[in-house]
Amino acid sequence: MRDEDIFLLCTDGLSNLVTELAIEQALVPCSCRMACDALINIALEREARDNITAVVVHAVDLSNPDRTILRMR
Repeated sequence: MRDEDIFLLCTDGLSNLVTELAIEQALVPCSCRMACDALINIALEREARDNITAVVVHAVDLSNPDRTILRMR
């Protein structure tokens, strides 16, 4: 894992309905909350018939010299 990596953990209720390209585009803004909301909304718009679960994690290396308390907020 590296600084700024983004991970998606989801059920097949999402991955079966949302294309890889749509997933990638939802993850680009680096807002975990916005990405989850966008992905779940896409699946719901496509009339999901299964449970939908999504967890997005944005890794931050606090020991990175480019990180300061001000930049992290």
